[in-house]
Amino acid sequence: MNTGSGFANISNGGVYSGATTATLAITGATVTLTGYQYRCVVTGTCTPAANSASATLTVHAPVIVTTSPVNTEVCSGSNASFTVAGSSVPAIIYQWEVSTNGGSTWTAITGANSATYTISGVITVMNNNQYRCQLSNGTCTTPAVSNAAILTVRQLPSVGLTAAPLTSLLPGQTTTLTATPTSSTGGTLTTTWTLNGSPISVTGNTLPVTVVNPGAYQVSIRETWPSSIFCSSLSQIVTIDASASSRLFVYPSPNDGNFTVSYYNNGGSSTQRRIIIFDTKGSAVFDRQFSISGLYTLIPVNLERANRGIYYVVVGDASGKKLAEGKVHVR
Repeated sequence: MNTGSGFANISNGGVYSGATTATLAITGATVTLTGYQYRCVVTGTCTPAANSASATLTVHAPVIVTTSPVNTEVCSGSNASFTVAGSSVPAIIYQWEVSTNGGSTWTAITGANSATYTISGVITVMNNNQYRCQLSNGTCTTPAVSNAAILTVRQLPSVGLTAAPLTSLLPGQTTTLTATPTSSTGGTLTTTWTLNGSPISVTGNTLPVTVVNPGAYQVSIRETWPSSIFCSSLSQIVTIDASASSRLFVYPSPNDGNFTVSYYNNGGSSTQRRIIIFDTKGSAVFDRQFSISGLYTLIPVNLERANRGIYYVVVGDASGKKLAEGKVHVR
């Protein structure tokens, strides 16, 4: 058999067989043969020889995995993604698989047929699952298999926040906020407290709150792992408010001469309070002006040098107008 210009020379041996028959067989075709053209020249008693139409050979290589998916570590409830890359002339066909027993057996994942496989809302039972991808094309159907990637799922920590016994306070009352964080699952736990969105310093898991620091309290919890990944969440918001009152608060009474005076400041703006204290004879034994802010300011008063007995406390505004009065027992 002879070939014309631009056609491969064929001998009846080696990778070719049947070169002098009606069928030509090529064994172990390689990509380098792509583009070769073949025709048959038929000769007989009559001349000239008859040439068949030419046929072009295209050889596709199997898919090659160029990038395997990598191990992924995420927090429970978040998404995890694995990506594979391959080399192929025809379009690549992807099929992701999962193993839940350390790679002993693999199961095809329905619908996971693209270069990236994403798991939405992972849960802790998926921890240590392995994922790999089979890559093939329409010509070379035997798949190339990527390396397996391990999914590590870290449990999302949680923290509760409660107030007892009160959530609405008056001067002299105290309530305690208690945070209840979950235990560590292997990482390092930290908690951060906020008041009205700003961080505050708290030692331990409890915080006494008085009428001078009402607001919205919240605790965040964070567990950090050696890989530097961290998982965090927030407690519910607990709001402590200050109750409005027309009462003058003087406490404790009786006392040793040291006591606290407080009166509701409607609106909470910064202003002045004048405190005048009289003995039972009507003589003023204490007269001072104090700066206040917020709904309640706890004003400390020292009457240690005064005689023991009953005293009358008068609170006035910045102009001296009387707002309220009460009495206190010093003993």
